[in-house]
Amino acid sequence: MARRLAELELRPDLMLTSPARRAQQTAEILVREARIDGRRLRFEERLYLARASDVLRIVHSTGPRIRHLMIVGHNPGISELARRLSAEWFEGELATAALCSLSFEDGEWNAVGAAPARDVLHEAPRRILPLWS
Repeated sequence: MARRLAELELRPDLMLTSPARRAQQTAEILVREARIDGRRLRFEERLYLARASDVLRIVHSTGPRIRHLMIVGHNPGISELARRLSAEWFEGELATAALCSLSFEDGEWNAVGAAPARDVLHEAPRRILPLWS
């Protein structure tokens, strides 16, 4: 999925990750494989098992210099937020390691959620089957 992010040229100005070990490992893989500047990675304590409303508060507090924000978080909160922000585009749960990119008309982070996402990209990792069956 990190290589897919690189192919799509989805490189964030800021990447926030939960302090949970698996989330940190995922973020570090993304930094390495998608060639994201490691100085853009920040650990955000409030993301640990955050509800959708908690994640949205974090998004709303993002500064104006950040044009592309990436969040590495947990279900069910991150999936709930994706559904809330892109109701007509996405239903269900984000799979482990899935990516969901949302674009909005207004460039203000505190306006996210006032109107639905303009564009949504959702991709899940392909399931790799074992060589033996």
